Amino acid sequence: MANLNSTRLNFICSMNLKHRFRDGSKLYIMSAQQLCELNIWHGNRLLNEEHRNEIALAISGDISVFENKPFHIVKITDCNEAGDPITVRYIVDGQHRVNIMKSTFVSNPFTDDFEVMVIEKVCATELEISRHFRTLNNTKPIDYKEDPRLLANEYVNALQTRFGSGLIKSVRTRAPYLCVEALRAEFIKRRIVTMRLDSVAFAEAVFNKNLEMIKLYNDSDDEQIKRMLKIRFMLTMNWSWLTDLITV
Repeated sequence: MANLNSTRLNFICSMNLKHRFRDGSKLYIMSAQQLCELNIWHGNRLLNEEHRNEIALAISGDISVFENKPFHIVKITDCNEAGDPITVRYIVDGQHRVNIMKSTFVSNPFTDDFEVMVIEKVCATELEISRHFRTLNNTKPIDYKEDPRLLANEYVNALQTRFGSGLIKSVRTRAPYLCVEALRAEFIKRRIVTMRLDSVAFAEAVFNKNLEMIKLYNDSDDEQIKRMLKIRFMLTMNWSWLTDLITV
């Protein structure tokens, strides 16, 4: 654990602030290898292998050319199930370039590291991240019906808005709380393209389903269920509430 905390500290310290934008975003200079340590935002569009290969072919193996165009990341802080604040960063723009850099660093460990520009925006919720992602991609065609991750975002955001980020968290957590990453994964696995309700109507239906479950299990002696009842949130019991609202 000490090594992990040390790595996080070094990562933060190595972000050299260069400029503050009017919208609160900050421009940093940082190591390309350290940027590659960050995860891609789990609500990002699917990696387009054809586009990725086109970029790789165009740069002829020289990943240092990526220093010329900023990468965009978001920072979000949420509390885990113990109430401890956790800050995480995700890459929201530049995933194809990052994928190429990662592959290069792994395949050739002697590849020289270099500095890249990174613009970081602080977001409070998944909805804010989604809106920022759309802003960054406003010049690129996005077909939400073709990409299950992007379609899932609409439903995840609606649920987090209806229940609150205190119950559906943006960081990894444990029951009785729910993590947006796990929620998004379930939407994709269960074929969200077959949803018969729009996102707002779906969130309201789930909210009512949660109330039904509270009444149904209100007298339970099970300790896990008691923890759910304490915060009036039953969705981590199982995924039946999700399956029931999807057209098979």
